[in-house]
Amino acid sequence: MQDRPIVLLLGTSLFVTGVEASLQEHLDLTVVRLDDALADIQESIATLRPDAIVFDSGESPFVTLPSLLQLLTQSSHIPIIGIDLSTNAEVSVYSTQQYRVVKSEDLVQAIHKVVQHGQE
Repeated sequence: MQDRPIVLLLGTSLFVTGVEASLQEHLDLTVVRLDDALADIQESIATLRPDAIVFDSGESPFVTLPSLLQLLTQSSHIPIIGIDLSTNAEVSVYSTQQYRVVKSEDLVQAIHKVVQHGQE
């Protein structure tokens, strides 16, 4: 793995745009954003080899169960983090881990935790 974890952001919402801007301020992360269809995302994942995937779990199409299951199945070695504003600023790591996130620094810490846990 490289020195800076690669975080792949999925989605087109204004919320994802804000998360992207916040994460890009952290020089210890490489942030890449995709808003393509799910089929194209798998190719991008294979090329980019991200250390974590972050998406707005309130935004379609990623919130749909078949799409999420497909992403989890095809990228089972990558922590997938869903953020939903309607759930009191919590994130779900789709390996059933949950972290409380109130500010972007909390999200960065959660990303580092799941990336580190995935390397163990």
